[in-house]
Amino acid sequence: MIQMLGEWLATADFTGTPRVFQKFSPPRSMVITGMRTQIVIYNNPSFTSLNMKIYANRSNAPAGLIATSTNAPTKAEITTLNHAWKEIYFDFASVGLKGGETYHFVLSGTGYTGTTSSHIAWKHSYPDPAYQTNVNMSQEASGISPFDITVFGALL
Repeated sequence: MIQMLGEWLATADFTGTPRVFQKFSPPRSMVITGMRTQIVIYNNPSFTSLNMKIYANRSNAPAGLIATSTNAPTKAEITTLNHAWKEIYFDFASVGLKGGETYHFVLSGTGYTGTTSSHIAWKHSYPDPAYQTNVNMSQEASGISPFDITVFGALL
């Protein structure tokens, strides 16, 4: 049996302060033009569309929205299946990030109802992380692997 490891998203993760996010610290200043990530659809959750948000850092948590993706794929565009594993690409309008600063990527959207029995999960990179430096590859550490994200843009 193949199992995708991910962090399931509750309804409150899309409407309040997000508890699920990926920290990101670019080594140099950069401009982000796009981002790719993967999700798991479990038991046909209700949602209208998904987007990606970039937040500033405050006390090691997202605070102060910097940008929202310029596209928001709808549920029908993502999948019509009850269960699926999908890769989604988000566009950004050339968002500048300062090197050495910490930012937070947050998967969000509209019309979402997520429960333990029907939800979207943000896929962890384990067992095949794109970033293998300083990543614990043991099964016990799979839940703390970074989310599967690829950032597109240019270093300045």
